[in-house]
Amino acid sequence: MDRHECLSQAQDTAHLTFVITAQAGICIVCERRR
Repeated sequence: MDRHECLSQAQDTAHLTFVITAQAGICIVCERRR
């Protein structure tokens, strides 16, 4: 695996983590509004 592939995979992982965290954050906000 070359450096570019490694960097691309790291960005994908970071993006996935961000999406999951954002969804979890939205869930927490929704729960608090109830």
